[in-house]
Amino acid sequence: MEAILKILVEMIRKDLKIAEDFLIEVKTGWPKPFEHCCICYPLASGYKENKPYGVEIKINYEHSLIGAVFDLLHEMWHAKEYYKNRDLSLKEIENKKPFLSELRADFFALRKFWKYYKLAVSLDGAAGI
Repeated sequence: MEAILKILVEMIRKDLKIAEDFLIEVKTGWPKPFEHCCICYPLASGYKENKPYGVEIKINYEHSLIGAVFDLLHEMWHAKEYYKNRDLSLKEIENKKPFLSELRADFFALRKFWKYYKLAVSLDGAAGI
């Protein structure tokens, strides 16, 4: 599944116009107890400025392909918003309420889901990944 996610990440990144160096890492793993199953971590630099220079996305390894694609789209929306607001500090970004809207991220994921899910299924079947 990781190979499929890597291909999807590149396509979604280009679709959302996120710079390649801003998306530091997308990895799969098992969440710790009481931790979100999927999350987009902003990576910030500087003590006073605290501006994001990139993001890391973590997707639950136990998800089916359907869940992984949906969660990847959801977290990539958050990455896009961090990228658009990279000139602001993390505190200023967090104060922008619509930015952190989980509902907006879900709507984005729903809009784009079938396009990327069909691609993921074709990659899974064709390459035997």
